[in-house]
Amino acid sequence: MSALPQFHLVVCSHSWAIQHLHRAGIDAKNVGLIVELSINSNFASMFGQVGVKRPGVAGLLSPKATALSLAQTFDDIIAPVLLASHPPVPAAAIGNGVANLRQQDLGGKDVVLLANVVDIAAVWPVIGQADTFRVLWDLTDPPNFALGQLGDQLARWDGIDSENWVGTFFYRDERRRTALDLAAARKSYESVVADYPGIKAVFA
Repeated sequence: MSALPQFHLVVCSHSWAIQHLHRAGIDAKNVGLIVELSINSNFASMFGQVGVKRPGVAGLLSPKATALSLAQTFDDIIAPVLLASHPPVPAAAIGNGVANLRQQDLGGKDVVLLANVVDIAAVWPVIGQADTFRVLWDLTDPPNFALGQLGDQLARWDGIDSENWVGTFFYRDERRRTALDLAAARKSYESVVADYPGIKAVFA
């Protein structure tokens, strides 16, 4: 069997970030699976999967299930995707399913755990299983309370250090129209950091 997969947590500001993982330093050739960390799926609407029954990562609680048999492939996405369960399941089931991912043979490739910043609080107990942490932020999305809350949580948690914190990555999806320019958006972000001194060590 191949080496155990590494788990890379990416907290994003918008669902379309799933198409921009390379902007957070994620190398497509090293990714065997993308797992949505959420109680209710944010990404299902992108792929015509709203209301479609699926086990999500919690399906790995079935001893005979495999990650790749449960996952779906979509155009323009770098790896198979395990969308969040529908109907929803508790965070504990999601966490147990993620834990079982360690036993999956993904051909030596890693797992991206992808969560929207608005949803991260609901699955917070799960993120401790990640090996690396990063934020991927579309500058079209102004910094908001959820970002500050995430920073405060990470700053108080002793699981983040210089070895596993990869960084905050900004990008711009040109399909999204906005009156903001890049410089203004970055300035807005910096003002949020200033308002939340506790997050400077994390997001700086």
